[in-house]
Amino acid sequence: MITVNNVNKDSMDVAINRWGSDGSTDFFTISSEEKETWDRTNGMGFVMVITNRGDSRNSGSYWFVKNNATITISSLNNVSGAMSQLVNPYES
Repeated sequence: MITVNNVNKDSMDVAINRWGSDGSTDFFTISSEEKETWDRTNGMGFVMVITNRGDSRNSGSYWFVKNNATITISSLNNVSGAMSQLVNPYES
């Protein structure tokens, strides 16, 4: 289980990949001061993308997260609980 808390003043969109067929990889909107959970269990970890509400994943920030993580989003590039920030694959 991965829990994502949004402490940003604005709503943020978050998506997390999956290894298998269970669970959605669609964006979920997390309102300010709210949280969402993803049922993800795999020792390999997961890629999480965060965007400002309504933006495409091209402008998002990408993060490596482990299962059972509690993530806190302060802004696109200020995220605690993630293992590391990844390079945005859409940026040249």
